[in-house]
Amino acid sequence: MKILLAHVYCLDEDRTEMEVMRPYPPLGILYVSGYLQLKGIEHAVFDGTFLTPHAIYDMLLATNPDVVAFYANFLTRERIVKILDEIRINPAFQNIKTVIGGPDVRYHQKEYMNSGADFLVIGEGEQTFHELIVALKEKKNVENIPGLSLKNANGEIVQTGERKHFSKPDELPWPNREKIDLQKYLIAWKNKHGYNSITVNTQRGCPYSCRWCSHAVFGDTYRRRSPANVIDEIEYLQKRYNPDSYWFVDDVFTMSEKWIN
Repeated sequence: MKILLAHVYCLDEDRTEMEVMRPYPPLGILYVSGYLQLKGIEHAVFDGTFLTPHAIYDMLLATNPDVVAFYANFLTRERIVKILDEIRINPAFQNIKTVIGGPDVRYHQKEYMNSGADFLVIGEGEQTFHELIVALKEKKNVENIPGLSLKNANGEIVQTGERKHFSKPDELPWPNREKIDLQKYLIAWKNKHGYNSITVNTQRGCPYSCRWCSHAVFGDTYRRRSPANVIDEIEYLQKRYNPDSYWFVDDVFTMSEKWIN
């Protein structure tokens, strides 16, 4: 089974970000990629940040995936809906199963499903997507996999139940940054600011309820990686990429002064 994880955000079409020029890799997809790699599931990653909007179609035609999973936030919703429409009507894409995950999905399930998505991943995606792939490979019923939304035999959108959150984030593999060209991000930062940066996430969950951020994925159960685990990742990144700085992309990095110290 050919699996493609796709981030279809295009930097060239984001005027604000083109001026700011602090592009950041799709850590959500890279976490899922790391988990799939841990489980021995072969897959590819498409990162459209520095590509044209049409590049995703070229990728689909070139790789002919059985399953393509899109990362959705408020910046990529419109593009994903257009891609779903194209997949639905283009004979070349008729056999592709589409999966949508990310912070935008929980509050826009009807829009994505009615645009042609086969499955939505609600909440943390690593386990849910892995179990979905295994079930599809083995042609098993997917309706007992928690964390999914899908259409039943009557065409009704149903949710299979909430997926329990990872209680110990340290047990998750780090983002699989090797699947993308991270140098493009480092160069873009360096050219604009004179220094570069790599993003790191140290927590899951947030006690606040913003609908646009990762609360929709990670919920309000605040779970933090251990300082040692974060330092290990930073030491690896320093040896591998030698960035000038690190950008902590947590929703609320300063939640615990004790942890920071």
